[in-house]
Amino acid sequence: MRYCLIILISFMFCSVCLAQRLAFRKNLHKAVYYSIGDVISYRIKGDDAKYTDRITDFEDSLIVFQDYYRLKPSEITYLYADSKTRSWFGLRYRCQRLFMHAGLMILGLDLINSRQLRKETLIFSGELVLAGFLIKAITPKKFKIGGKRRLFITI
Repeated sequence: MRYCLIILISFMFCSVCLAQRLAFRKNLHKAVYYSIGDVISYRIKGDDAKYTDRITDFEDSLIVFQDYYRLKPSEITYLYADSKTRSWFGLRYRCQRLFMHAGLMILGLDLINSRQLRKETLIFSGELVLAGFLIKAITPKKFKIGGKRRLFITI
């Protein structure tokens, strides 16, 4: 009985591990995997519109989306940043919010303490908020598929 249970558990583990997934490889060291049920945002060749769909299945080399729309990974030209790809730029996202909040907090605390706006504090807090906006501007929001960045279905 114990051997049957071990075989059953190992079969369940292998079937979960062998499920097909959509892999987005940024370079040799960084990759993100999308499974059935994940939501992705993308662009298609020849169309500038942003599509956001839930992956429902994988058939051969096709991605099947929620409305039974089938698409080859090679037809996707851009993939938009989501919670999985933001981990690649974690420091940028954290610094962006940190600088903006720090600038506003310094301005607010100085205003509460001195009951007036001082020029030095206004300049310093403005620089921090501006740095946050600059970091936000340089952080990529979409990734072009091609070259080292590849999108493919894996087992």
